[in-house]
Amino acid sequence: MNTQEKHTHTPGPWRTNGCLVTANGDWGSPVCTCVSTEDAWGNHKFAAAKSLEGAIANARLIAAAPELLAALEAFNDAYEAKWGDLDVWLDFMAKASGQAKLAIAKARGEQH
Repeated sequence: MNTQEKHTHTPGPWRTNGCLVTANGDWGSPVCTCVSTEDAWGNHKFAAAKSLEGAIANARLIAAAPELLAALEAFNDAYEAKWGDLDVWLDFMAKASGQAKLAIAKARGEQH
């Protein structure tokens, strides 16, 4: 199955620049902006992150979405793979695990 054919979202990788999530480079095509509910005086204005740090964390999580999706698809492909060849199955699982670890690190802000 070609997973790229069924996706209609903006292709990754996505990156963050503060609260801005972009595709195609740091100042590329905007995907979304995560906002804070706190204004300059500490008042909460609308439902979103309650702080700038929260908005930046949301942006990191959103930016990792394409990689998280790819990792889940890789695990699903491994699950659905024929069990006849254990080495092939283990290769699928190792690839999926590597993708998942990178996506999780990106979502946590541990890599760029």
